Amino acid sequence: MTNETRNQKTPVLFTMGKVASSSLTMAFRNADIPSHHIHNLNPQTLQKIAEPDTKAGHAPVKHVSQSLSHRREYIDHPERFLFISLVRDPVARNISAFFQNLHLAEKETGVENDIEVLFERFLKTYPHRLPLRWFDHQFQKYLNVDIYKHAFNKTKKFRYLPQKNTLLMRIDCPRADKEQLLSDIFNTPIAVPDANVGDQKDYSERYIAFKNHARFEDAFLARIYNSPFCRHFWTNQERREMRKRWSI
Repeated sequence: MTNETRNQKTPVLFTMGKVASSSLTMAFRNADIPSHHIHNLNPQTLQKIAEPDTKAGHAPVKHVSQSLSHRREYIDHPERFLFISLVRDPVARNISAFFQNLHLAEKETGVENDIEVLFERFLKTYPHRLPLRWFDHQFQKYLNVDIYKHAFNKTKKFRYLPQKNTLLMRIDCPRADKEQLLSDIFNTPIAVPDANVGDQKDYSERYIAFKNHARFEDAFLARIYNSPFCRHFWTNQERREMRKRWSI
């Protein structure tokens, strides 16, 4: 049964990377609901990412292909879609994203097993503010949705904005609540499987050691956890606990 026969919006997982969005993609696939999964709607960025593949005669990776194929429809007819986005502790998210792409850098430099060296590379080279600005650069710019104008339910850990075709969730929203919410919206049972966990990947040993080593100066953590992004999605107590987790 297709979305059209159900007369539903098409779910679009429109998220920054490394926020467990793949679990929702699998949930929709298992429920036989066609969905899209994208990370970016900036046309220059998409063309830059796609260029190596297109020059080699290959199709770009799926999330880029879907963004390029449906970009105008997302922007011109957002009422046809439900844009779902998830958020995660930005420091944890950045560490996960750093490791996800580390193999690309190590093709040139060789594998680095010294955790201190890796940590210094992360501190100096990673765009740490990326998750803090992502909604401004993506949702607000291309979908005209300013998430900060709509209070987030920090107790339930989600906010459904049907008038904006938007659903926001923290990744620590209980699985049962995610399943109930999605099942109600799409009027069919939806089961959410386990997320794509870095601890279980082939780089898990270095990843776990890196997380155990990673500690940051107060000024760095203040910039992250006092940001409008963090203040919007987490309580003061939750932000204090996340800050303590990564503090020297």
